[in-house]
Amino acid sequence: HLCVEWESEGVRRIVEPYLVRRSRGGALRLHSIDVASRRLCVDGVEQIERVRITDQPFSPVFLVEFAQVGGIGAVGGC
Repeated sequence: HLCVEWESEGVRRIVEPYLVRRSRGGALRLHSIDVASRRLCVDGVEQIERVRITDQPFSPVFLVEFAQVGGIGAVGGC
């Protein structure tokens, strides 16, 4: 489990990635936790300009899921 750094419109964030899913409208969304603020985030993948996998590990507080169906199951809290 490694953190991901991404950039969009000049803003860089490091996140713990948990889920990539299409919204009802068809947009691809990344569900993650922002490392700096510890806030749950949902971001449009189409707007991400650069992505880099870091060497910074994290201990998941949710189940990590990259499937088309199913939910994000809580296994802890932040």
